[in-house]
Amino acid sequence: MKRGCTVLFVRMLVFVGLVALVGFIAVNAADTPAPQQLPGEHSTLTTQDGSIRDDKLADYVASQVPKDASGNPQVKDVKIMFNSCYGGGMLDDFERVFGPGGACEGVPWVGGTASKPDECAWGHSDESVNAKPGKNLGSCWTDALHPGIRDGGNVLDGFNNAAQTDAAGP
Repeated sequence: MKRGCTVLFVRMLVFVGLVALVGFIAVNAADTPAPQQLPGEHSTLTTQDGSIRDDKLADYVASQVPKDASGNPQVKDVKIMFNSCYGGGMLDDFERVFGPGGACEGVPWVGGTASKPDECAWGHSDESVNAKPGKNLGSCWTDALHPGIRDGGNVLDGFNNAAQTDAAGP
């Protein structure tokens, strides 16, 4: 069942333009590097029947990127969003697979998270979310991120806006 949930999860993300659920940004040397976890430290994403570790998820997403006969990735870019506690710890592994020497080296990517590798994300109560459909989307970060992304804005601009307006702080 775990593999089925993971496959369904990744297929859903590929459907929206290879968007994996992801404020840090990493694309080129001039960009902000992802926060690095120490060797042996990992973040996990909860699934319906367990969890998946950051390195395993990054490797799986990279394996789903279509490649040509020469092994060159055939996607324009990748957007990664983690709206979860400790989500910032997921990004260093995506930086590994999309960065120099990675399985998808050279694919432009941008990533954002609701929290740093060592902090919890802030969210609303179920009552608050249910009382304001479309307003309280589940977390302070999602609320701050949502308008720019929903209205067709640039994802990087949305991440930067969320970092400045998230009630939980950058």
